[in-house]
Amino acid sequence: MRQVGLAAILPSLACAAAGAAEMVLVDQGVSRAPIVVAEGAAPATARAAAELAAYLEKISGARPKVVVGNPDPTPASAVWVGQHPKLAGVFPNLKSDLQHPEEILLACNGTHLVIAGRDRMVGETQTEHGTANAVYTFLQKRLGVRWLWPGPLGEDLVRRDRITVAPFEYRFHPLFRHRGVYLRLDRASAPLQEWARFQRIGLDSLKVPAGHAFSDWWDKYHQERPDYFALQPDGTRSGYPGPATAKLCETNPRVWAQWLANAGESLQNNPTLSVLNAAENDGSSSGWCVCEKCRAWDHPDGTPYDLNWEGKQETYVATTDRNVKFWNMLARGLRERFGDHDVFVGGLAYGPSRTAPVAATLEKNTLISFVGHFPLAGDAWREQEKTWWKAWAEKAPNLVYRPNLFWYSGGMSGLPSVALRNTLEDFRFLAEHRCVGLVIDTTPQHWATQGPQYYAMAQLAWDPLQDGRALLNDYYRRAFGNAAGEIEKYFDLMEEAHKSLTERPGFRHSMGLRYQVLGACLELYNSDLLGKAGELLRQADAKAAAGPDIHRQRVAFIRTGLDFIKLQLEIIRVMAQVRQSKGQDAESVRKAVELCRTRDELLRREENRFAVSGTMLNSYIKNRTMEDYLGPPSAAFREAAGVR
Repeated sequence: MRQVGLAAILPSLACAAAGAAEMVLVDQGVSRAPIVVAEGAAPATARAAAELAAYLEKISGARPKVVVGNPDPTPASAVWVGQHPKLAGVFPNLKSDLQHPEEILLACNGTHLVIAGRDRMVGETQTEHGTANAVYTFLQKRLGVRWLWPGPLGEDLVRRDRITVAPFEYRFHPLFRHRGVYLRLDRASAPLQEWARFQRIGLDSLKVPAGHAFSDWWDKYHQERPDYFALQPDGTRSGYPGPATAKLCETNPRVWAQWLANAGESLQNNPTLSVLNAAENDGSSSGWCVCEKCRAWDHPDGTPYDLNWEGKQETYVATTDRNVKFWNMLARGLRERFGDHDVFVGGLAYGPSRTAPVAATLEKNTLISFVGHFPLAGDAWREQEKTWWKAWAEKAPNLVYRPNLFWYSGGMSGLPSVALRNTLEDFRFLAEHRCVGLVIDTTPQHWATQGPQYYAMAQLAWDPLQDGRALLNDYYRRAFGNAAGEIEKYFDLMEEAHKSLTERPGFRHSMGLRYQVLGACLELYNSDLLGKAGELLRQADAKAAAGPDIHRQRVAFIRTGLDFIKLQLEIIRVMAQVRQSKGQDAESVRKAVELCRTRDELLRREENRFAVSGTMLNSYIKNRTMEDYLGPPSAAFREAAGVR
């Protein structure tokens, strides 16, 4: 095996100064140190130890033995994964106590290497996975492994015959204890679950619910307890605007008692819960309680906000002070029932409660999720949301950022919603202003059109204070080799187009504008821009041809993304003609049907499995009524055109 460019790629593994002892893990394809794991180690730790052995073999051809239990005699040199009874003997001067949630420890003394982290169990369930995250950190920082996107094409290794580690000590604990860059990972494909785990976003310790707390209350309680629900201006408690979005009478002690009873049942069924949701229902501007007690909880100096009820609209004030007082009642009730058990009441800074409270203060066991749109927002709106965030940071003991990112600027349609410069800046901003977690609503898994955005968010979720520019340089260099500069320029071009979209007059982060946004995308991702993008990829392919074939394959992966973008834009254009003619333009209907078939074929190819997610795209088209805009043409349009 050749050792190509190793010092440049892996400076942390460069030779130590003369005379300093180095630990040899592998030499000339022979493993020199076993991996030792304690008896009864948590499943995540055992899996991570096996993965470490597998990657050492991938890199060097030598797979170390994994020893479970107490080796006798103690190996002269070993890799210790997780806490172990013999660790103090081989590291007599190492402080191995871990004080912070999810804290990790990597250390080498020249003959032994420890890779450990804080692990916690509640019953049979592991709630902190410090050791597993320590292994994945070691693989990245010390062995130079990269997982650029899911699947084999996204994995990047530096193969070599000899692996050594100079003495060092490294400790770290993540600032963001919830790293929800991808929600619902339990339902994701195995490659995506693996990618998220390796990025250290799959095994976090603070589980923050993303949705609304009371969407099922109307169906459960309205017949027997109509007093739970908001009084409307017409004197009814009708549940306006609908069963899933009905608002509560938050000053009603019976509502508090019901929530606390439900909370107790939830904790009994799942003692690992860390946040119990009390976030108001969606339809955020509609149906708020107008009873005297609830309105008395509102602050007269609150930010003006337009609210509506059936047949009535009013410019009122923000409901934040009311909501905070409600959450506080629940938080006090939790402490009275469960003492200082580490569980929070979760609320949303959203809609009429987006701005911070004027006078109300928050209990220590409340956790507020701020719903925003940066970094995928225009500059003025980014700054406005950050101003709101900073005001919350002065009042709230625990803040989580819960943005809706990809819904409003073409991202769910597979278009290149990327804002990398903003992302580097904004994740650091969050870390510097008391953020303890991320809950990103729906990342659409279009890796060939948005991949650098996902990678940056995942890496910064683990360490938001790292050098973001160096992170992206490393991504492009490792992924594309000689073609790194051209691919970076390609995504810069797409980023500028996205920025132009978010800066257009009238642009808002509103689902109601999703149809108009597609028309704007036709203007911005025009033939001139697509021509420049195609030329950059042509240059990238030519440069990648001089290096390892994997780089050319990855350029082709991005090319698939551009092919999809062009196809999707043409579908948007032709579907506009179909709509305008109400299906009478038979040629446009036939063309749209054929284009959608071509899109389906592209998405079904196994080699494009991670390029663009057909599952996510088709779900978006169906659930957000996008058929008449993203195709295929409806049965009514096909019938009007006489097209089957």
